[in-house]
Amino acid sequence: MQQPEPDQTNPAIAASPLIDSGEFLMRRVPYQPAYFKKNKLLQGTFLPRKDPDGLSLSRRQTITHPEFLRPDQFKANCSDDKMRRTAGVLLILVDDVWQIVGLLVRPQPVEANTERGLMGDPGHVVIPEINSRQYDDGQESTEETRAKIREMAAALAYRYSDTKHFAILPGEPAKTALN
Repeated sequence: MQQPEPDQTNPAIAASPLIDSGEFLMRRVPYQPAYFKKNKLLQGTFLPRKDPDGLSLSRRQTITHPEFLRPDQFKANCSDDKMRRTAGVLLILVDDVWQIVGLLVRPQPVEANTERGLMGDPGHVVIPEINSRQYDDGQESTEETRAKIREMAAALAYRYSDTKHFAILPGEPAKTALN
């Protein structure tokens, strides 16, 4: 099962391969009590942080998509030094995003930023409905939208609360051979 065709008006998105329901997405999980406590994933993991376009994730590299990042590369491809050292990498099945919260995932590739030492992320995607514009206090934010986003974040956190869903556990160094 594939999602609808991506927005063809953006050349970077139009060139992006369609997202398949069986693909895994990656999300960095900070090694902090608001996100990960007593080996359990918390709702904060799926709340938008500086995500005005939508919750950021990345498609995991596969044999059919070698252009995407491996979990160890994804963890390292971060401008925040503490996050790069201590974050975990959670694997999320695309189909679960659709089934659990009824949302689509939209490709939004990121170009390399050599000034910041980032390699870019051709597999970067967003969940537009979970965004910081509607969650943080701003013009588009209402208590109703914040509650809806918290509900979606809690549902995803509940589904992925077990550590078996991590390619790299928070607080652990990246292990390239297993990723």
